[in-house]
Amino acid sequence: MARASLWDRSKTRPVPQPKTVFGKAAQALWVVTGPKVDALAFGKRMEICNACPLKKVKDGVSYCGKCGCGTWWKKARLDEKLWFARLKCPLGKFDAEGGA
Repeated sequence: MARASLWDRSKTRPVPQPKTVFGKAAQALWVVTGPKVDALAFGKRMEICNACPLKKVKDGVSYCGKCGCGTWWKKARLDEKLWFARLKCPLGKFDAEGGA
């Protein structure tokens, strides 16, 4: 019996796993296309990140040193990514908002 291709739309495909490159990209897209938090939640998240010893600064822009997002991607900047309600701190310092 021949194995079904992962790209065969007539078969159920496996859910992308974050451990694969495709899974990480799919997960990132899901986060950035979702709802945004309010200014109060953004401020709380920014306070947490500013106090974190893993925060990185490159050319005056802050990035998370743990999450693995590349500094080349505009959405990886803390002043951008902390607005995403589906975002969770990789160190568990804050969770996604709105039950996401």
